[in-house]
Amino acid sequence: MSGLKHFVFHQLKRAWLYLKKFWKPLAIMVTVIALIIAAKIVPSLFMDFTPPPVAVAAIPAVEETWHRELPAIGTLQAVQSVTIAPEVEGRITAIHFKAGQTVIAGDPIIQLNDATEQADLTRFAAQLTYAQATVNRSKKLIKSSFESQADLDQKSATELQNEAQVMQAKAVIDKKNVRAPFDGILGIRQVDLGQYLQPGTTVVTLTNAKKLFVNFTRPERDRAIISVGQKVMVKVDAFPNKKFESIVTTIEPQISAETRNIKIQATMDNDDLLLSPGMFASLKLILPTEDHVVTVPETAVDFSLYGNAVYVIVEDGKDKKGTPRTIVKRHYVEVGEHQKGKASILKGIKAGDLVVVSGQLKLDDGTNVVVDKGAPPLTPPEKLTIY
Repeated sequence: MSGLKHFVFHQLKRAWLYLKKFWKPLAIMVTVIALIIAAKIVPSLFMDFTPPPVAVAAIPAVEETWHRELPAIGTLQAVQSVTIAPEVEGRITAIHFKAGQTVIAGDPIIQLNDATEQADLTRFAAQLTYAQATVNRSKKLIKSSFESQADLDQKSATELQNEAQVMQAKAVIDKKNVRAPFDGILGIRQVDLGQYLQPGTTVVTLTNAKKLFVNFTRPERDRAIISVGQKVMVKVDAFPNKKFESIVTTIEPQISAETRNIKIQATMDNDDLLLSPGMFASLKLILPTEDHVVTVPETAVDFSLYGNAVYVIVEDGKDKKGTPRTIVKRHYVEVGEHQKGKASILKGIKAGDLVVVSGQLKLDDGTNVVVDKGAPPLTPPEKLTIY
């Protein structure tokens, strides 16, 4: 028994010596074999692993009738509005109006001192009367050859000169009686009785606000779709819940070289005088209705420097369980007008395509997705629409 133990011990000792001598080559061999086995087995363990689908909200692109409109901001201006001022100098002898008074064309506004011109008129009228009598007498004498034709011509010229002087005096007198040029409402009085006025001194403003201009601008790219006769809906801060209708009447033929904008003028009735010239106005220019426009919510469009894109959900076969697998495909699109939280798509997708409207930050071309039907997309309100 002791001999057997001695033999076993001797064999183990020899094995240990061999292992100690060749342990490095054996370790390298075992490591290589392990790596080879791992390279064969590990990929097979992960071949069936796929990341979970990304939950997104989606909605089909629709084809609809597009009521097109262009937003703008503008200013209201009276069709008739002037600053009343005298054409000649003089001292005010009478004021015939009150501030805020309604006047009609021809009503007197102020009277300047015209005593000198009245005296001149009397003198010129007397000279004209004498010249007319002289001419009439000469016409009788020339028939009897008691006076020459040259004398008659000279007296006729004097008569015309006197007549012109009378007309001139009357014109100056008329200018010193300042009258309203048209119907309207007077503003605040700027002068006082007895004040000496120079030509052009402001007396009062006169405004006829029963018709108003709506002046606004649009970029030059819109020139092809704007025309005379189109409707413009007007809103002002004073009446936020009321819309006023106007019609485009003039389009400036020249585009501004500084701003590249088109000046547009619409005209509107203001018989009830609710609106006042100078008001700020929010406008919507109504364009012709366009049919068969493909639209999506604005949130569906991914705007970037590389182009605008929409993610469309498509089927990509089935998984191992037989369930249909859906992925997204990135479609670069041409975006048209924006309106009430929607964007029109001119090119890139068609009606019926299921487009992602939220969750795009987690997506890439080919990402596996699942539509979250419990979370309908939110459409931005009209006031937040970006044009």
